[in-house]
Amino acid sequence: MEVIMRRARRSDADAINDIFNQAVTEGESDLDIDVKDTEYRRQWLAYHSRRHPVYVGELEGRVVCWVALSPYSGHYAYDGVAELEMYVAPQYRHQGLGGLLLKFIEQQAMNLGYYKIVLSVYAANLQALHAYRRAGYRDVGVFRNHGYRKGKLYDMVFMERLLPVDMEALNRYYRETYPFYEEYFHREEALYEAQMLRNGMVRSEENPDQWIPGSARADYVDDWNGQTVRVVKNAPALEKIMAEEEKAREAAEAARTPESAPAPQDPQPSGDKVPSPAAEAEEAENDLSSTGESKPTGGEPQSGGDKVPSPAAEAEEAGNSLAPTGEPKPADGEPQPAGEKAAPAAKPEKSGEGSQNREQGARRAGAGPKEARRTASGNKRRERSKKKPQPEDDGPLEGQILLDEVIGRQG
Repeated sequence: MEVIMRRARRSDADAINDIFNQAVTEGESDLDIDVKDTEYRRQWLAYHSRRHPVYVGELEGRVVCWVALSPYSGHYAYDGVAELEMYVAPQYRHQGLGGLLLKFIEQQAMNLGYYKIVLSVYAANLQALHAYRRAGYRDVGVFRNHGYRKGKLYDMVFMERLLPVDMEALNRYYRETYPFYEEYFHREEALYEAQMLRNGMVRSEENPDQWIPGSARADYVDDWNGQTVRVVKNAPALEKIMAEEEKAREAAEAARTPESAPAPQDPQPSGDKVPSPAAEAEEAENDLSSTGESKPTGGEPQSGGDKVPSPAAEAEEAGNSLAPTGEPKPADGEPQPAGEKAAPAAKPEKSGEGSQNREQGARRAGAGPKEARRTASGNKRRERSKKKPQPEDDGPLEGQILLDEVIGRQG
C-alpha cells in the first residue's frame, strides 16, 4: 500500500470532515459528539499556518488519512511544542498506516524547529493508547475527571514525544520572530565578546565564530553600547595588569581607612619604672644604712616596711616605760598589785599577715602584681623555715605549779 502525503488544501475540507465525522459517530475515539460541516473545516484549515501544517494521505487519488500540528499554548515560550491530531479512515485501520503517519509528522516537526509533540487520548480508547506507546510516546499523567461527554466526566491520558533539538535553529527562530529576543541575544553576545577579549582571545580570521589566543599586546576598544573595554591579548600581560589593579585597589582602600591607633598597654600603678625584687632589696638596705638601723634577718617578719620588734624587745621596752614612775618591775611568777592590769603579752604575728603587709607595701612602692606576689611567696617560704621565738624566761607563769613542789608534797 503506497500512500502519498501532501499539504492539505482548502478543497480537502470535505474529505477531512468525512474521516473525522465517522470517528465521532462511532463514539469511542474522542469526546466530540457533533459532526463538523464544510465551513467549519475551511476556517480550521485557514487557522493552521505554515508553522502548524495539516497533511493528508492519498491512496489512488483518495484521501484516507490526515494529520495536523496545532499550537500547544498561546504563550511564546511554548512555540517549540506542538499538539498532535491524527485520524485514519475506518477501512484502512490496523494496517500499520498510523505508525507511518507518526514517523512522517515527527520528521516534519523537527524540520519546523519543534522539540516536543504532545497529545491527549480518551482513556477508553485503548487501541490508540497502545499504538502511541509502541511508537515511542510516553504517558505524562492522567487528568482525572478532565473531559465531559454525555453527562459524564472522563479521564484523559496526556502523552509526549521528545524530539532531537537544534538549539541554534531554535535561537534563530526566536530572534527572527520576537524583537525583544533579538536585543537579548545581541546584548549577551557583546558581553561574551568583551569577556573573551579580556581573557586574551581574538576571533579567527578564517572563521570569525572561532576564538583563538591573541598576540602579546594590550589596547582599548569600544563595545556595542559605547563603553570602553580594555582588551588584553595574552595571559602574561593579563596577569600583570590584574596585579597592578589589585595594588591600586589596596592603596585606595588604605587611603580610605584611618590609621589604626597603637595597641593599649597594661596600665601601671605609677609613671615610674617597676623595680625588680633585687632592686627593691638593695634600696631597702641602703635606706637602713642611711638611718642607722640594723638590717633585719631573713627569719624576722616585716609589715609595711617597718621593723617588727621581737617579744624580748617588747618586754624591755615595757620595763623602760615603767622606770620613770619609780615602781619596781615585778619578778617573774609574782602576782601584780591589785587594781593594776597586767600588760598583755605580745602576740606573735601570724605567718600570713606579714606576707600580706609586705605585698601591700610593695604595691605602694610601685611594684606590679607579679612582683608583689613573687615577694610575698618568698617571704612565706622564709616564715615557714623560721623557728618560733622562745621566751627568755622559762619560769612558771601566774597560777602555775612547779612539778618539783608537787613531788615534794607527795614525799
